[in-house]
Amino acid sequence: MLKSIKKNFFCWLEEKLPYEQYIMIRSRYYWLSTPSEWHEKYRFPYFLSKKKNAGKKYCIFRYAEPGSSLFSSGLGHIFSYEWAVSKGYIPIVDIEYAYDFQKKCLGKNNEWEYCFEQSMNIKEVIRQDWVLVEQVGRNGTWLEETCLDINGSRDDAMIHVMATNWKDYYKKVNHYIKKIWIFKESFLNEYRQECGCRIKQGDVVIGLFLREEFSVDVAKERTNKTARELYKKHPLTIGIQEIFELVKKYMEDWGCNKLFISTEIQDSLDLFLGEFGDKVIYVSRKRVRSSLYRNHDQYWDMDAEGKRDYDKKLNEMLNKKDKTIAYAKEVYGLSLCDYLIAPKSSGTAAALALNGGKYRDICILPDFNNIERY
Repeated sequence: MLKSIKKNFFCWLEEKLPYEQYIMIRSRYYWLSTPSEWHEKYRFPYFLSKKKNAGKKYCIFRYAEPGSSLFSSGLGHIFSYEWAVSKGYIPIVDIEYAYDFQKKCLGKNNEWEYCFEQSMNIKEVIRQDWVLVEQVGRNGTWLEETCLDINGSRDDAMIHVMATNWKDYYKKVNHYIKKIWIFKESFLNEYRQECGCRIKQGDVVIGLFLREEFSVDVAKERTNKTARELYKKHPLTIGIQEIFELVKKYMEDWGCNKLFISTEIQDSLDLFLGEFGDKVIYVSRKRVRSSLYRNHDQYWDMDAEGKRDYDKKLNEMLNKKDKTIAYAKEVYGLSLCDYLIAPKSSGTAAALALNGGKYRDICILPDFNNIERY
């Protein structure tokens, strides 16, 4: 009852007050009511600074869950960017890690800036006179007109993985992202030297996006109850062997002579290298063995603090910055292919958006959980 009253009160307040005054009141309430819950504070809009007569107004957009969310954030930012511009704010994306935020190390690790250009570096932005922090993503702020234009609904702030009418849909999406997903020239040069040089004029390339963690192979061996329930909220696709057979069929049907593959599992890469040899193009990165995803009971039985410590150690072991850049290279590479085979995921939506409807054909792998969000 109290929760409902509070929600209705803030909805009423938002309607009655100018937006910036509303945020001042709302943020003060949440910061005072959750003094020790730093991870909750991360999610709520607030002013980092708000000086009178500030020359420029900056709006930092953070993802709801601090962590690895490069393209989930980027896709949501399509809608929040337009909202910020409509308010006269300069939009900035800031994707940082939970343990950095907890230690008040803002601006130390911004995933977005590993790959994309921004009007100002996040370390400089947080020192400006007027800085609003907002949330990007499913519970964030967006422009209703952009939602309506892309998805035909004022409250659908998501880029979907479409299997029908996808050419027109992603052509429209690409119109929005090309002005905010601006890859750094150093990033593009690294990709060209590593992968682009292996694709010659006349080559026909299939892009294969693998996310084995969300496959029936791993799901049937996952015994931890917490993990099983969590993964029911994510798309569930076919196993690696079935995908392997599908790729062999499409390589012939589509007349392809090259295969660009995105995977963080070394076992999968080895499987395709064994079949297609030097026809396979891939980004060099640290990859793990499939056993890492098979059960992982120890992780799911940890408390929140234990999970953060584990994630930090894993990120350091794999070199999180290198991993993020490698993943971005893979999604970028997928977007340049002639054909695409991929499951429902934010990475797939990003590749489709970057491609802008220019694929000759696509194959979206089945999702047995029928999940709308991912």
